[in-house]
Amino acid sequence: MTIRPNKFEPSTASYGTTKSKLHLSKSYLIKNSERHLVRKDNIDYLYYAPKIKKIRIFFEGASMCGRIEVKKDLIDSLVFKTLHVHFDAIHNLDLRPSQQASCLTFSHDHLAQVNASWGIQPEWSKHPIINSQAETVTVKKTFSAVYALHRCVVPCSGWFEWTGNKENKTKYRFGHSSNQVLFMAGIMFPDHQRDCSFVTLTTQADEQCARYHHRMPLFIDPLKVSDWLSLPQMDQTPYMSSIKLPFTISEPA
Repeated sequence: MTIRPNKFEPSTASYGTTKSKLHLSKSYLIKNSERHLVRKDNIDYLYYAPKIKKIRIFFEGASMCGRIEVKKDLIDSLVFKTLHVHFDAIHNLDLRPSQQASCLTFSHDHLAQVNASWGIQPEWSKHPIINSQAETVTVKKTFSAVYALHRCVVPCSGWFEWTGNKENKTKYRFGHSSNQVLFMAGIMFPDHQRDCSFVTLTTQADEQCARYHHRMPLFIDPLKVSDWLSLPQMDQTPYMSSIKLPFTISEPA
């Protein structure tokens, strides 16, 4: 039986995980949230997600991992070889927040490509948000409901980080030492009226990356991508810390 939005009582809205319910006032929900009806695993979920603004501006260096590298030919071939999915990545060697990236998500019982804009801007936020900490994504109101239902990965060939102060910054490229595709974890904000948006997940930096930043992107093992995207939220704990990967770190020419 489908739960229809106009039959749902906002005072018992599930805000966060589908298991825990917060009793929020009707006026608060109407003012600060949008209702979404989503079907997953033959169950209908109705949840409230924060209203999202289109991103208009991003200040370079305001957040970690502020650029992503997407080499189309490399990624298309390796995604197909690894996951047996036909992929048509948007080529971008300096992908910036607000630009579109090609993501993989789980839809209708199979992996599917979705092109989405990087970053969100909730009504309460003065600045765009491009990532969320993996350690708290399950409990933060802005992210928890979307994390439960709409995880994604961003296949990429590398990412960029800066060191130094505003007047003397050095840009570094991080990539797999064997030139393999990296599956960057993220969560997707679906929207039927406009483009979908996503944010990436970050975790504590490993020894290789810690000298450049105390955080790094969360990466999913290529053999575990399907599990990460499709298994229930309660089974995601093993994937919430980055796998050990050999990185090559260099200054772009």
